[in-house]
Amino acid sequence: MPDPLPFLRLSEGASSADGSQVRLHIEARDVAPFDVAMNAETLADIIQYLSYLSSDAAIKRGVAKDVDPGNKQSLAPIPATQLALAPGTPGTALVLVRLFNFDLTFELPIAALQSAAPSFAQIVATLASEPESAD
Repeated sequence: MPDPLPFLRLSEGASSADGSQVRLHIEARDVAPFDVAMNAETLADIIQYLSYLSSDAAIKRGVAKDVDPGNKQSLAPIPATQLALAPGTPGTALVLVRLFNFDLTFELPIAALQSAAPSFAQIVATLASEPESAD
């Protein structure tokens, strides 16, 4: 199997006029850029898969980090429309996040959910009472 091509960037992404497909322009070192198209449902699978690989790589490198919601410069918010919880494997819960036309599912240890629960309602109430900013 040949060595993988060094990835450079994704660019010129677009969705079809009817919203059924997305198109990505991929650039890699030592080859001509190329386009790929996929249906919107496949995009959800790819995001989930890449998230899993990123998590696995961080664990193997020993660089998994705690969340720092105060460091807004390191965040790249993805618009979500709904949030739901469901039972996961023993000792975990599933956190489902709806991103318009597909869901991302995360598995969270119950202990992490329990530690957030006491302050969750208070945080939501505080954020809801803040005036919207124009940033």
